[in-house]
Amino acid sequence: MERTSEVIRIKVQVKNTNVPYCDTFGLEEDWFVMSKPKAKCCVVRLTVGIKWFKSTMMKSMIKSGSESGTKEFWDHFQKWLLDDHKLGFVESK
Repeated sequence: MERTSEVIRIKVQVKNTNVPYCDTFGLEEDWFVMSKPKAKCCVVRLTVGIKWFKSTMMKSMIKSGSESGTKEFWDHFQKWLLDDHKLGFVESK
């Protein structure tokens, strides 16, 4: 984690346990929030990746499910920000 007057950076790792065939991977998130001094806006960059802890025959199924679940979550999060909080931002991929 990093925190300065202009930057906040958070790294998160979620590891799945006690789920059949899913104890082989985790999801890593890297949140990077940056603003200029006295600015009324900020830039947010979020990257998400799968970290494999061991090989599995289910790799393609896990990857596909993780990617679609992550996309669905962020679509809902964006809608929540825009509709419920009336925040304006420009999305960049």
